[in-house]
Amino acid sequence: MKNKTSPTYFYMLPFSGETRSKTFITAFFFLIYVVGVVINSSIITVICLEAQLHKPMYLFICNLSIVDIFYTSVTVPKLLHMLLSGNHIVSSAQCYTQLFLFSVNVTAEEVFLFIMAYDRYVAICNPLHYHNI
Repeated sequence: MKNKTSPTYFYMLPFSGETRSKTFITAFFFLIYVVGVVINSSIITVICLEAQLHKPMYLFICNLSIVDIFYTSVTVPKLLHMLLSGNHIVSSAQCYTQLFLFSVNVTAEEVFLFIMAYDRYVAICNPLHYHNI
């Protein structure tokens, strides 16, 4: 009779190198994460507060900023946790959840970019009808 057990986790290979380089990598990813969230949050805030920016193109940019915050919030915190704790084991459920959320974000971004491209197409090719749509 064969052993039919299968692992319920994934082992992520850590970054090789000394502690100093791991600290630098952790600080770098944390800085990029914070800067990305702050910049996208400020874009969302400005678009929401400024009445002149309540136009379709700016609302799509606001949606892209929200998707970008979700992008970074899906991947970077787990990476930082793995770098700081030294625990490089990810359960299957966590991995599949992260993969699903990342896929949803990719799809949402592609849809918003397609809609933005179509919006610009209508604005350029049919400028007189643009405000009626």
